[in-house]
Amino acid sequence: GAKRIRCDLSCTIDLDNRLAISNRRSRCLKKAQSAGVLVVDDWFYIKEFWSVLLVNLEHKHRTSPVHSLEEICLLAERFPANIRLVTGRVDGKIEAGVVLFMTEKTHHAQYIASSPIGHKVCALDAIFDYCIAMARVSGVRYFDFGISNEEQGQVLNEGLYQFKIEFGGGGTIHEFYQLEL
Repeated sequence: GAKRIRCDLSCTIDLDNRLAISNRRSRCLKKAQSAGVLVVDDWFYIKEFWSVLLVNLEHKHRTSPVHSLEEICLLAERFPANIRLVTGRVDGKIEAGVVLFMTEKTHHAQYIASSPIGHKVCALDAIFDYCIAMARVSGVRYFDFGISNEEQGQVLNEGLYQFKIEFGGGGTIHEFYQLEL
């Protein structure tokens, strides 16, 4: 008797059966390397990254993160082996980053953001290259980019989904059901 009330589309890479990386992602990775994007895996930079995230979410999606800075820091303190921050520095400044939630089977990109400078130099390509390699080395099966839906699941952000699948992933459905008790 449950009714499906929402259906979101995520992008997941099966690391044992990864699809081909697009030519665009390969070119962008080379661009990031040429621009000198420095990938840094260190929670120390969370405040600087959170500023990039807040501006990015407000500008592109008119929204804010599910967690406040204080909440995400508390979660990272309580689960230090399961939450990481990977950022891209350009000329000494954080221009992009990803907060990862990690389990023994999946590394999930919970927050993804880039500044205009980070976007111009393809900083996220360098960051995801690092994160996907880290997931493979750690022995997990999946790297999940998260959903690409907006407006409570009603609209697919096709450009965002395309960006994610070009790293060698495919679609994963998240269905939400409601059951009257």
